[in-house]
Amino acid sequence: VADTGNDSGSGDDPPTGGDDPPASVRSPEEIATLMEQRYGSRKKLGLRPRRARRTGADYHLPKSSLKSSSSSNTGSVSDQALHTMIGHELCGLQGFSELEHVALTQYNLRKGLQIYGKAAADAVVKEMKQLHDRKTIRPRYATELSTRDKRRALAYLMFIKEKRCGTIKGRGCADGRKQRIYKTKEETSSPTVRTESLLLSCVIDAKEKRDVATCDVPGAFMQ
Repeated sequence: VADTGNDSGSGDDPPTGGDDPPASVRSPEEIATLMEQRYGSRKKLGLRPRRARRTGADYHLPKSSLKSSSSSNTGSVSDQALHTMIGHELCGLQGFSELEHVALTQYNLRKGLQIYGKAAADAVVKEMKQLHDRKTIRPRYATELSTRDKRRALAYLMFIKEKRCGTIKGRGCADGRKQRIYKTKEETSSPTVRTESLLLSCVIDAKEKRDVATCDVPGAFMQ
């Protein structure tokens, strides 16, 4: 039987980028080399170095906000007042971002329990309970998993954060570093709303006097 050369392979192979061979046919040495090139060398306890934290110093205001709205004679008084309000809000974002990183620091589980005590423990229980109540995952016994399955399983990270209102919040997320070799960033990340975009949308609603309703979706990423 002649080979047509159109064998696309099984659908179980993880996606890869470019002309790189699938992860299933790479040797452990090739995988290690590729990970070193992408994310740097491993440090203590096999962990890679953390990326530098963004403190807001790299936030640059748009050129339009640097000009005083009062210098413009075009538009009505309400329009000039609106531009002035937007300018004040944008100018305050940089300083507030730096303050937020200092005052509203996010801690790991051990440090958070030491600082906040029972409030942090209750927040962690509430966060973990959502996984069970919303049937997000199906629990498995360790005896049912092979060694390969255990190595590929993603760890679950838990962080403690004090919100602006003073509430202690537990935030859990999967440690997706193991799947970076066969998953793209678009498949493993969830985009969030920028503060500027939300602010501009609210300004438009206020300008046009729209009726606005807000709602909170509990465990939005688990729905």
